[in-house]
Parts: sequence; structure tokens; C-alpha cells
Amino acid sequence: MKAITPYQALPLYKLATVLYWTAAALLAYGAAVWVLHRPLFALKKVQLVYPLAHTTSAQVRGVVDGSVTGNFFTVNLPAVQGALEMLPWIQDARVSRLWPDTLRVALTERTPFARWQSGGLVSDGGTVFDADVAGDFPLFDGPAGSGQEMLDSYRAFQGIVSPLGVRITKLDLSARQAWRMKWSDGTQLALGRQDVPARLARFVALYPALVGRLDAKPVYVDLRYADGFAVRLPAKTGAAGPIPGRNKQ
Repeated sequence: MKAITPYQALPLYKLATVLYWTAAALLAYGAAVWVLHRPLFALKKVQLVYPLAHTTSAQVRGVVDGSVTGNFFTVNLPAVQGALEMLPWIQDARVSRLWPDTLRVALTERTPFARWQSGGLVSDGGTVFDADVAGDFPLFDGPAGSGQEMLDSYRAFQGIVSPLGVRITKLDLSARQAWRMKWSDGTQLALGRQDVPARLARFVALYPALVGRLDAKPVYVDLRYADGFAVRLPAKTGAAGPIPGRNKQ
């Protein structure tokens, strides 16, 4: 029988050492997984960081209960956060662990800016969401997906008409990208598709003189002319034709 030299035994010793520590690591990992999955670390509480105006704690707890799997260590925080952000009023959700048995939930609600014609609200970030609340909001009516465009345009248009002391109460955008609006005094305007801010600004600049000349506020204004506009006065006053242009666009 051939004897094993010290030089041949050395690799076997190293292999035995590697196997020993590998087995120890696997046992330690298995023990850690077993401990971490014990009921001792179950989540029992939900802590809301900020008070909410439109979302109840019961709604939040219901979403958390329905989306939490695992315990304090194994819960999928991004999944819980995503489920909370599905609530209509929730704009942003942040979820974290608070030792030993609590989920800390910080929620930011949307701020309503306008009503959407077909139902729901438009947030001040341009998101159309399915909710309702009391309040004097302007009404937006536009194609699906146009919430942000309508919000940006409303703010620009309102800045133009503000010197007249009126507020835009309704803003329409057609499928052909034509704009219409209604003011708080009842005046309705057709603005068309081209150079809308510039046309509106020109009309606002002429408006005081126009009212003085006609001795009445128009109930309808058509700005879809290249070099003028048409107005309709209250029934008792009559109507005024295009002033002064006639090339409607």
C-alpha cells in the first residue's frame, strides 16, 4: 500500500476545512431563516405619520392588511407602497419598518384643482382621478389623457383674464384641439386652435373699451378670426358682427 506523503495530505485538509465552514454557514443561514419566520416577528400595528383629509385610516388599514405578506423582516415594502398608491386620493406613499412590530406609513394626498366633465377630479399635478369632494372648482372637459395639458393651459389663460376680475369656470378642449371657455360672469368664448393665448390677450386688452362702446357685456365671443372677433350681446341689446376682421379660422 502506497503511503500518503505530507504534500498529498495538505489538499485533503483544505477541502475538509472548506466543507466544514460551508456546512456551518448553511446551518446558520437555515437557522436564521427559521427564526425570522417565527410568529414572534409578526406585524401588528400600522402607524400613520400625517393626518389625511380624504382617506380614512380604515381604508389604509384595509389596503395594508390585504397587501402584507410575511413578517417584520420579510414584508415586501414596495408592494405595500404600490397598493396604497392605488387609493384614489393618494399621490405618494412611503412605507418603512418600526421595531418591533409596526409598519410606518407616510401618505401624501392629491390636492384637487378642477372637476373632470365625465366624472372625477383633476389634481394640481394634472392627474385625473376617481373621487369627489365639495368645493367650487372649475370644470374641465377634454380628451382622455389631456388632464396635464388642460391644467397648464387653464393656468396660462387665467393669468391672461385675471385683470378683468373674472375667473374661468369651464374650459373645453375638443378632439380637434379647439379651445372654449366660460367666465364666472357667464361670458362664453370660442378660441379656436391657433395662437390661442395671443388672441385671448388681445381681446382682454380691448375688452374694457368694447364694453364701453356697446354699453353691455357680451354673452358670447368668437375669437376664431385672423384679425378680429365677433360678439353676441344679451337679447335685449342685439348682436354685434365681426370686429373688425372677417376671416374665420
